[in-house]
Amino acid sequence: MKSPRTTVIILSCLVVLAAIASFPIEHTAFGKFIEVAMVLIIVIVANFHKFQHWRHQH
Repeated sequence: MKSPRTTVIILSCLVVLAAIASFPIEHTAFGKFIEVAMVLIIVIVANFHKFQHWRHQH
């Protein structure tokens, strides 16, 4: 089960990506940068959550 915070962040990223997709930059380097940045943010947040959980256990 995902935490509410993670769900909100993913939904926010999807909204931002949808907004970006409505502009003609999706095939540009900037569009690719935005895509990669969104994925990195999700990965970092997910790993940070796991890291906090791991620290709690040990």
